[in-house]
Amino acid sequence: MKYAPLIGLGLAGWGLVTLDWFKIGIGAVLFFGAFFFDTYKKRSVVKNNKLFTVYRPLTELIRIVRKAIDSRSDFDAQSPKATLAQSLFFLGMLDAASQASNMNDKEFLQLFSAIFQDLNFEDDIKSRVLLFHQSLQTDHNAFAAIMKGGDLYTKFINGNTMAPVTAGMLVEEIVRDPRFPASVKEL
Repeated sequence: MKYAPLIGLGLAGWGLVTLDWFKIGIGAVLFFGAFFFDTYKKRSVVKNNKLFTVYRPLTELIRIVRKAIDSRSDFDAQSPKATLAQSLFFLGMLDAASQASNMNDKEFLQLFSAIFQDLNFEDDIKSRVLLFHQSLQTDHNAFAAIMKGGDLYTKFINGNTMAPVTAGMLVEEIVRDPRFPASVKEL
């Protein structure tokens, strides 16, 4: 679904170049339809001021962290192990943000749904990561990824603006740990 707005913009742009009103119209409908669908899926966060005040800065921080992770040249960020590490890392950031805002469980789940909708993880990863988080298996090797994500968020909120730059190194460190699960199925 994340490509639909881009395709709509491209189609509308091509329609402007060729002066084809049909392409412009279809592109605009596709773009705005995808935008409204995405907003509809996140309506609980958009309507709640408490959630929205956490959601906006958290999405910006996640954008910076994703750039730091993607900038690591000697690291395959698309492997199953790296995807699991990233999802747990982002869940740790989300957990720290929700604790700092004194959210209840319902608000946490709404924020989780909106953030992971933006991150575009598969449904299997979303559900398993959430269940792992709720199980509170603090002695499991994967729990370190949640703790590192929460620690990074806390450092950033407390004024360390350079903390997100280290995210790529932290996620790579998690992935290189041989005790960390190789995929979401092993979690």
